Amino acid sequence: MGRQNLTFGAARVATQRQGGGTRTFVSGSYVPQCWVARTFFSGSQVPQDDVPFPLQYRLTAQDVFEGAGVPNLACLRRHFHGEGRLDLDCLLRIVRDTRAALARESNVVYLSGTIRVVGAICGQFYDLLEILKRVNFDEGEKCVFLGNFSWDGSFNTETVLYLYAHKLVYPDHVILLRSQRETRLCSKTTFKLECETKYSLDVYEDFCQSFDHLPLVAIINKYTMCVHGGISPKALDLAHIDAINRFEEPPPRGAMTDLLWADPDPNFGQEAPTTPCFTFNRDRLISVFFTCEALKHFMKRNRLTCLIRANQPLFDGFSHLVLLTVSRVTVCVLQVFLSRVAHRVTCDCVSRRFVEYQMPVQAKDEHKYSMKGVFSAPNFKGKRNQGKFVEYQMPVQAKDEHKYSMKGVFSAPNFKGKRNQGK
Repeated sequence: MGRQNLTFGAARVATQRQGGGTRTFVSGSYVPQCWVARTFFSGSQVPQDDVPFPLQYRLTAQDVFEGAGVPNLACLRRHFHGEGRLDLDCLLRIVRDTRAALARESNVVYLSGTIRVVGAICGQFYDLLEILKRVNFDEGEKCVFLGNFSWDGSFNTETVLYLYAHKLVYPDHVILLRSQRETRLCSKTTFKLECETKYSLDVYEDFCQSFDHLPLVAIINKYTMCVHGGISPKALDLAHIDAINRFEEPPPRGAMTDLLWADPDPNFGQEAPTTPCFTFNRDRLISVFFTCEALKHFMKRNRLTCLIRANQPLFDGFSHLVLLTVSRVTVCVLQVFLSRVAHRVTCDCVSRRFVEYQMPVQAKDEHKYSMKGVFSAPNFKGKRNQGKFVEYQMPVQAKDEHKYSMKGVFSAPNFKGKRNQGK
């Protein structure tokens, strides 16, 4: 009986429910930063009888570290690509070294430069490889992962270990944020079973201890906040978030729980005037819903312009909400990727373009805030969805325009009776 596979270029990989394949590019801009949403369209899955059997040799610490202090990423990539596993000592060294590196970071991590923001990966290791191919860490590019490293994929441990290895090699360029999936509450089913099957329950506990050290928020280029869930009534500014004791399992309620679980209100942008800023999250039965006004107040208070979150699966992999201020009324406009065949099951690449809402001239200059959603697990649970990640770049002109200047000074007041000032 054949196993399922899909194609990434010339490489054929044995897997289940993995996306990838042909990609399209969609671009847009947002002041004061530039972003590009990159798309991976779902690939095909057909039975194959000639898929190689998984590698049986387990890599040791000597194989992976080769006497150096950091892992050999190429060695790990080849081994995990062939569905190989690690020796227990090697695995624990990666996990514990990463835990020590994460402990040195604050709850809020600040970044600048060219940055990719990756949403939920959901244990789809081979799609993670496709994303990392497009990030050049050696050139100074950075990547922020918004949690959900594991879920229903078949390669959750490989995904987490490969991300941890990148964190050890590029500690300042790879930022791993926590989500509700990086907790004992939500990882005790699929992820725990995979750890027990491939390694042992002790390995699962080491993973959970490392999850307790993951940061909660990243700030990109001063104005963009990255978080898995949303905002909290218990932490209305970044200083409150930085003061949270994150080195534990998230409690049933509180600021840390909201950062991992919170969602926008179901009527986000169209709430009744009497709607409280925060209400109980009836969909998840934990944490809160936050309204458009609550998010706007949070951004204004912390001098932010954009929130990026990854707590909800998106068929198109990306969503963009722009908060407009028109006559003192906040209006939320949804920008999405549209296609005539968005729900047709097909293996061909679908041409999609980013449709921007045509705002009135008066309102276009007044809008300050936006919220983006990103989901990076294509064909999640066989749903044929797209997976995207967002690329942020500082505008070149904005960098260079402050390097050069010319000033004039005249220090003779009332020169020739002209009533001028002297400075």
